[in-house]
Amino acid sequence: MLKSSNVIISRSKAIAITSIFSALTIASTYATAFIPNVEPMSFLVFVSGFLFGSIIGVSVGVISMTIYTSWNPWGPAIPIISFAQIGSMALVGFIGGFLGRHKKEKLTHMDAYTLAIIGGFLTIFYDLTTTLAMTVVFGVIEEYPLFLISGAPFMVTHVVSNILIFGFASRPIINSLYDSDVLLTLFTHRSLSTIVGEENDGQQK
Repeated sequence: MLKSSNVIISRSKAIAITSIFSALTIASTYATAFIPNVEPMSFLVFVSGFLFGSIIGVSVGVISMTIYTSWNPWGPAIPIISFAQIGSMALVGFIGGFLGRHKKEKLTHMDAYTLAIIGGFLTIFYDLTTTLAMTVVFGVIEEYPLFLISGAPFMVTHVVSNILIFGFASRPIINSLYDSDVLLTLFTHRSLSTIVGEENDGQQK
């Protein structure tokens, strides 16, 4: 079993959650592929980690990016660049799990602003890492600053769009799941301490 925050997720349900989020992430990313430098993958991978823990977040990031970078509408990525993309997206899922592990109540407006900033920094890291991988592939790593300058407009679009996605979508999506109790009724088991407490209460009656 996997422990996430104050709940325990069984292995079978962890696989189900990972599959659902991976499918949703891949489908939505393909659906928006025609919009340059705008992608929902980072946000959905982050949310999967935030809600269900770093293991699931990393798994969703690796699976989603592996599939997308292998069957990209613009052509498959060169292996080194692909590894940079996969590793960066795995980090997004890990950070989501790290930040969400102690979160037990719904997000506030301030939480949404914070996640927007975090989303921006994660996107910057992703772009810096994949650009560095590109210079390695072409053997011009010394031209890394030039690559960053020439790609600045695309990077700005990517960063700003993810700031907006994280800022506006995180609160309604995460809070709607909390409101519907879907996290508890569909995906999670009660914690062991809760079960033991109930058993003790039953024995005392």
